[in-house]
Amino acid sequence: INDLKNWILRKTNLDKDQVRKIKYAIGQYSKCKENSIKRARAIYAKLYAKYKKLAQQQIRLYKAGKITKKELHQRILRIRHAFNKELRELKLKEKLHLALKNCYRTLLKDIKGVLSDRQWKAFVNCYRRR
Repeated sequence: INDLKNWILRKTNLDKDQVRKIKYAIGQYSKCKENSIKRARAIYAKLYAKYKKLAQQQIRLYKAGKITKKELHQRILRIRHAFNKELRELKLKEKLHLALKNCYRTLLKDIKGVLSDRQWKAFVNCYRRR
């Protein structure tokens, strides 16, 4: 979690129990986020390998004189476009954006559950100004 939230939380005059609970919530958030990021990286790596192989095939065709430089360029652009499209589709299918959003929502819910109403309002007001 970024330093800004830590700074904002320090300004809310937390007691020791609140600090412990919020540190735990931040740790859980980091683990949750890390799992989503690992899944995203794995998806990217697998897809990248597939499309890299396709691009290398086109480069071999160019070097063998079977396609022109212009054709190579056009094919590489199509490969890049297909890669980006498939990557977006896989991210949506895996709902990675929702997983990250849920991690963040859970963190905020946990923080709200630890803070008093006054502390929560101070946290929200300070966070909005930043």
